[in-house]
Amino acid sequence: MKKNEFVLVTILNGIISVIFTLLSSPGIFFSDSYARVTLSEHIIECWSFAGCAERVGHTITFLPSFFMAISKYFTEGYSFFTFVCAFLYLTFSFCLIKKINAPYPLLQYLFFILNPVLLFVCVWNAPSVLCYTFVAALIILLTKNFYWYDICILFFCCVFIFGSHESSLLLLPLILCIIIFGKNLSKIQKIFSCFAVVLSLVFIFVFPLMYQVEKIPIYSGGFAWEMLDMTQNLSQKERERYFYDIADEKSLNTALERIRQDENSLNSYYWDNRNDLSAYNIGKNKSSGRIIKQYLKLAKDKPEIFIYTKSKFIKRTLGITKPLMVCFYEDSKDIQKAEVFFDNSEATKILCKIFNNAANGSLIRYPWLVFLISLCMLLIEIYRKSFDDKLYMLIFSFAVCMYGTFVITTHAFEIRYFLPSFCLLYIMDVAIACSWLKNFQIKNKK
Repeated sequence: MKKNEFVLVTILNGIISVIFTLLSSPGIFFSDSYARVTLSEHIIECWSFAGCAERVGHTITFLPSFFMAISKYFTEGYSFFTFVCAFLYLTFSFCLIKKINAPYPLLQYLFFILNPVLLFVCVWNAPSVLCYTFVAALIILLTKNFYWYDICILFFCCVFIFGSHESSLLLLPLILCIIIFGKNLSKIQKIFSCFAVVLSLVFIFVFPLMYQVEKIPIYSGGFAWEMLDMTQNLSQKERERYFYDIADEKSLNTALERIRQDENSLNSYYWDNRNDLSAYNIGKNKSSGRIIKQYLKLAKDKPEIFIYTKSKFIKRTLGITKPLMVCFYEDSKDIQKAEVFFDNSEATKILCKIFNNAANGSLIRYPWLVFLISLCMLLIEIYRKSFDDKLYMLIFSFAVCMYGTFVITTHAFEIRYFLPSFCLLYIMDVAIACSWLKNFQIKNKK
C-alpha cells in the first residue's frame, strides 16, 4: 500500500467519523442498544470501590458494553465509542479493498463511502458493525505472510468477532479450516493459531463472569419466538404444555398479541421486563435450556408445523417473501433515549432520512438476491482466472457463514443483521467489476 495513499484515506476516514459522530451523537441506537447501556452501567459499578452488585443475566454480548463503559467512564458519554467504531469500520474496509488488489482501489473506496447505506452505518450502535470490522481484519491477516506475532493479532480479532456478535460462532469451523489447511503457516504455527482461536472463546466466556454477568445464549430468544408462532393456532391448554415452565398465561397471551401486530421482530415483548419471555427474565429465570428442550420437543411432536414455520422464517430472513425491514432510526421520545443523551436534532433526522430512502431502494433488503449476484460474479471470475479468486472465495465464504446463523435462528427480519455479509459482498462485487472494466480497457487498446 502506498504510504501517501494510506495517509490520505486515514485522514479522510477521521474526518468522516468525526462529522457523522457529531451529527448522530452519541450514535444511532436500537432497542437492544439501551440494554447495552444498562450493562455498561453495571460494569462501571463493578469498577467502583463498592464492587459488583449481584450477578445479572444478559442475552446481549458483553464486549461492546465493556468498551461503552470505558467511553462513559472517561468521557462521560458514548460518542467516543461511536467515533472509534466508525473510524475502524472505514479503515479496515479500505484495507480489505487494497488487499484484494483489483484495479482502481481509490475508485472502489469512493463507491463504498458514497453509498449511503454503507457510509451511515458506521455510527450504528450495533454489534454487526464491530463484527464486520474485525472480520475484514481477520481476512487480511489470514491471507498475508504469517509471522509469530500474528498469532496474538489472531487472538484479538477472534475475541472481537465472537465477543461482539454471538451469531458469528458459525465462523469458527471456517476459521479453523483456513488455519489447518492454509499453506502460509508452518505446522507449529497452525497448532498455536488453533489454540489462540480456542483461547479467545474461553476468554469470551470467562471475562463477563469477572463482572458478575452471566451470558445467556442469544438464540434462546429466537427459538422462543418460533415456538410462539408454531403454537399460536393451538389450543390454550396445548400451548401451555410447551411453555409451562418458561412463561405464564399472561406473558404468553401478551407476546402472542404483539407478534400478531408486528410479525417482523420479537422486540415488542423481548425488551419488556414484565414479560417472562423477555431477555431480562430469560436470564433471571435461567430459561434458556428449557426453551431449547421444549423447542426440540415441539419439533418432534408437530413436524409439519415445525417445517412450515421454519421455512417461513428462513424465507423471511433471506428476504424472499418480504424484503428485510429498515430500522435505522427511532424517534427519541421515550425516557431511555433521554437517559443516554440521545440527540434528536434536525441534523440527525436528515441524516437518517437520507439513509432510509437509500436503504429502501437498496439490494440489502434482499439477501437472497445479493448472494445470487455475488455467486454469479464469483463463478465468472473463477472461470476468467484474471485475479486471485481464492481471496474472493474466502470473502464469499465468510459472508455466507456470518449470515448463516441468522437463517437458523433470528430476532428480527432487519437489514442490520445482514450488514456484515452485505459489506463483504459489496466490496468483492465492486472489485470484480473493476477488474472487468480494466480488462475491457486493455482489449479496446489492442
